[in-house]
Amino acid sequence: LDPQIRPLAPSWVSCQRLGLGIVSKARRRDGLPVWSLYRAGAATHHMDFDQGHLHLTAGNRELLGDYGYHAHDSDGTALPAAATWLHNTLTYGRRRELSSGYTGLERAPEPITVHLGGDFDWCVHRIINGNYRDLTNVGYRTMIPAARTVHVRHYLFVKPDYFVLWDTFEEADQPATFWLHPRHPVTQKDSRSFFAGPEGGEGIGLQVRFVLPASFKVVENARRGPLWSLGVQGEAGGPFLAILAPQPQFSPILATFHPTRWLLRVETDDGLNDTLILPPPGSAGELPQVKRGV
Repeated sequence: LDPQIRPLAPSWVSCQRLGLGIVSKARRRDGLPVWSLYRAGAATHHMDFDQGHLHLTAGNRELLGDYGYHAHDSDGTALPAAATWLHNTLTYGRRRELSSGYTGLERAPEPITVHLGGDFDWCVHRIINGNYRDLTNVGYRTMIPAARTVHVRHYLFVKPDYFVLWDTFEEADQPATFWLHPRHPVTQKDSRSFFAGPEGGEGIGLQVRFVLPASFKVVENARRGPLWSLGVQGEAGGPFLAILAPQPQFSPILATFHPTRWLLRVETDDGLNDTLILPPPGSAGELPQVKRGV
């Protein structure tokens, strides 16, 4: 290293890291930075089965985390870092221990559409799974044959206010589970809304609003070592659509979705009144229409 070279801060703009995924960046109206890492790419040498994972930070506070390689459960048991359920994505088996296998030891898909812009970031990622791994009970290299699952995760960051995660299935034979791992405890506020916020109410928290499925069950809401774990399960082959909004305190999000028109309405008491027209699920190259204040 040459100490005479002056440090240069990177531009605060979104970018794609080929093989890794999307790094989204924006600044809130109060000036606080927001950034996320959306995992969508072929690089699997880090040995995690984590396609579709979202890591989220706002105002220098971690809102959705990653367990890393040295985390332990509350009873001291080491957590298998490569396990899919420890990431902010979906698992496809009836047991959380059944992690994704993808198509082999070192293969994972690249996203089919990426758009990074000043108003929104959009990524469409088709994830094909034909094997499971049970990292708790058998070796890492042991693949368990499974029925084929074709999962399409759509990622939309409406800058700088909220994220939309829309999961659809082209093939599925079991109920999927939608996992989130915030830094703070998760409180269910109503039948569709959750809030993970710091104790004492100081700092930024995260509201999660499930628009789809029409009905779901909470299969886990508990601390797992350094992070909290929220697992929500729907019906086999059914979609998920969740809105994730960094907030200093819980302010309800009103949202409706018209599946035949792919139209999502998002409203809040503090002034959001947005209309989003999404492309048909799994579309390559098409972009959503984001109409703010309409």
